[in-house]
Amino acid sequence: MENNFTMKTHKQDKDLHIDMKGTFDGASAFALIHELGNKIYDKNNSIYVETKDISKVYPFGRAILASNLPKACRKCVYFSGAMADRIAPEGCARGNGNLHQGCHKCTGNCENCPCKKSSTLNSQTERISAYKK
Repeated sequence: MENNFTMKTHKQDKDLHIDMKGTFDGASAFALIHELGNKIYDKNNSIYVETKDISKVYPFGRAILASNLPKACRKCVYFSGAMADRIAPEGCARGNGNLHQGCHKCTGNCENCPCKKSSTLNSQTERISAYKK
C-alpha cells in the first residue's frame, strides 16, 4: 500500500460511511475489502464509500476489489465521488445518488450525504405538486 492511503469510517444509524484518501492500489483494495467484510452483515444496511479524495487508481487495485467483493454484497455498497466509476466493481451503486434496489434508508442527517440534494428536490417537487392541486 502506498503510504499516502487512508480510510476514515463512521456510522450513521445502521449505515457505514468510508472516506478514502490517497492512491488506490492492490493493498488499498485489500484494506477496503477487509473493512467491508467486517461490516456487511445485514442486507438492510448500506455502506457508502467516498472516493473524491482518491488521487490515482491502479487497475490492479480495482481488479483485486472486483475479484474479492462478494456479488451478493454489492447491491448495498454505494460508491460516490470523482473516482467511483474507476473503483466500483460491477453491481455496486455509484454516481449521483441513485441506489440499487432501494438499499439506502437515508435520514438526511449525515454530512456530505449523496441523498441530501435529491431528498430536498423531492420534497420541493411534492410541495409544488400539492400546491397545484
